[in-house]
Amino acid sequence: MPGEDYPPSVADSDRVERFWRSRLRWRMRGAWLWPVFLLLTPLEGILLSALPPYDGAPPGVIGGALLAGFANLFLIAVVAPLAGRRWRRRRPDRPRVVAADQAGTALLCGLAAVIVVACVLHRPAVAARQADAAAADHLSKSIRTGNRCAYLPQEKVVWEF
Repeated sequence: MPGEDYPPSVADSDRVERFWRSRLRWRMRGAWLWPVFLLLTPLEGILLSALPPYDGAPPGVIGGALLAGFANLFLIAVVAPLAGRRWRRRRPDRPRVVAADQAGTALLCGLAAVIVVACVLHRPAVAARQADAAAADHLSKSIRTGNRCAYLPQEKVVWEF
């Protein structure tokens, strides 16, 4: 028969099958970077708009999502390859792409944790600012209507115009 002289096809070998299973395993371990990015960026944006971690945070969900997106992209583009190299020094059996993806995923999760902690820690300041705004609003309404303000002692209210 013609073709009997040729070696068997690469696709028929068991070694290639083991290679593809191994590659699929590495792909499933290392391919979480972009799904995590797409999940965490809007969540961080919502969190940044609801509980701003600092004064002057971008207003609205869009501003928070833009800030979170740029921070996440900076981590992916600049920090993740460096962290992936360092990760690979400790585990040389990992492919470079997998190490960078795993490092980037860990960095994104770490940034999300930092944002959550910062937002929760800054919540009392936000609540105090909202209480001050409510008191100022009440004072301005009482000035407009001519009533005395309930927040200030009655004898210390001074009306100067």
